[in-house]
Amino acid sequence: MTATLLQINTSLFSENGQSSKLAQDYVEAWRSRHPQGRVIVRDLATNPLPHLSAERFQAFLAKPEARTPEQRAIVAESDALIDELKAADQIVLGLPMYNFGIPSIC
Repeated sequence: MTATLLQINTSLFSENGQSSKLAQDYVEAWRSRHPQGRVIVRDLATNPLPHLSAERFQAFLAKPEARTPEQRAIVAESDALIDELKAADQIVLGLPMYNFGIPSIC
């Protein structure tokens, strides 16, 4: 079975951010131990996920057969993200601190 690493970056400075560089160092070390391994990269600064809103929350509460097309899309996106987490044997977070707090996109 192929090992899978999920790399989640959140730096506004993309790969130039210190947290991204540290996460990438970890990924490189992981790859040396798992040369056939798979790395899934999700950059939340470049491709942010929406914050939880009442509309999004209602999509999860609605019965599957009663969901609107928009609600189905919201749930499908959520399910895909959950599948990424489930597929990962390890997770590395490139998580910066801005003014002593983490970005809200996390």
